[in-house]
Amino acid sequence: MKSLPNFVLAGSWFRNQLPEHSSRPPGSTFDWDRILPSRHLQWRQCWEDFQCARLQVPMDWLGTSEEAGRAVDLALVKVEASVPVTDASYGGAVVLNPGGPGGSGVQQVLKGGHAIQTILSAGPDFDGSEANHTKYFDIIGFDPRGINNSRPVLNCFPNHLESAASTIEENAHGMIGTSDTSFDYLWASKRAMAEGCSKLAAEEGIAKHMATASVARDIVEIFERHGEWQANEAKRLIELDTALSGDEQQMIEDQTAYISGSEMVQYWGFSYGSILGATLSAMFPERIKRAVLDGVADSHDYMAGGWTSNLNDTDLIFAKMAEHCWEGGANCALWNVDGPAVIAENVQKVMANIMVDPVSVPGTELHGPVVITHNDLKRLSRAVAYWPLRDFPFLAQIVRSERAKRYLSRSLAS
Repeated sequence: MKSLPNFVLAGSWFRNQLPEHSSRPPGSTFDWDRILPSRHLQWRQCWEDFQCARLQVPMDWLGTSEEAGRAVDLALVKVEASVPVTDASYGGAVVLNPGGPGGSGVQQVLKGGHAIQTILSAGPDFDGSEANHTKYFDIIGFDPRGINNSRPVLNCFPNHLESAASTIEENAHGMIGTSDTSFDYLWASKRAMAEGCSKLAAEEGIAKHMATASVARDIVEIFERHGEWQANEAKRLIELDTALSGDEQQMIEDQTAYISGSEMVQYWGFSYGSILGATLSAMFPERIKRAVLDGVADSHDYMAGGWTSNLNDTDLIFAKMAEHCWEGGANCALWNVDGPAVIAENVQKVMANIMVDPVSVPGTELHGPVVITHNDLKRLSRAVAYWPLRDFPFLAQIVRSERAKRYLSRSLAS
């Protein structure tokens, strides 16, 4: 029997979840070694329309360990504001953190920095009139210490190939609950990872200085150095603008003056980034100008190490999606006249069926042959829980196609 078109699309989706694909930043690669690390922000053009810098900060902010005196080089990327720092509508910088922990702020800004800048920067008010609080912002992302393009980096694998192979092997064994052996395998795998990574971490020295509090101090330092850069940039632009009067020059210098220890933080953190933002706010309340904690995690549970509350509302997400599907009528691929409960039940039936009868998808010019398993649908469900507006319609199409295929099989058999 031929596979239905939606399963061909699914084949492409699951192939595209391989680690090298999902982690690759857009555009051409950039050689960070071409930028010398500095205690000051020295921006240079990178990729097409971004600015990059490497900021040197202390490895041990408290100076009490054997790593005291060593430095960490943070990789930063910036989407520049559409106005210069001398403009009255310049709103300063906003630093992002994508979560994780361990997510790359560089990749976040490369992929979504312009969209976030559009959200934050000035535009018309709700009534269509021009806003009277016009501000335009720099958007800055950084790779936290020990992560990705920052140096030194904590690597638990000798190379990218070994890391990708480990991820593919874990995917092959499946998520917990997708087979009789998945839990035992993952338990053994994570023990091996913990023991090996702990040994490497002790040798590198960076691991003991990768805690949330150290990253919070890094963010404050980024704003200190941004304030310094802003003052110097304003002076440079003033010298170039010969039309400015003396009073205008003085006003700009006053507005952009750098006062050591007083630069205010503007921050937007997602998921674990909300933990980082809460820590930042608790440690430096007097330095917070604005902070957005998005996708808020339970700080107390996180710091306690149990992570017992992470999945409390996951089932409610799927129940709510079933409700919205029913309200959407024929616009939802899973709509059923009998209501949300039946919609949710049909999804679970497909999940159970595919566990014993995986779907084979022939190869195309886009991908090789793919077998869609219960584990694959669980992975897709995880993505749906994170991005329901983006991925639930796709899951609905897959489930409908699977139900239609099995109905057709039963009809032909009878």
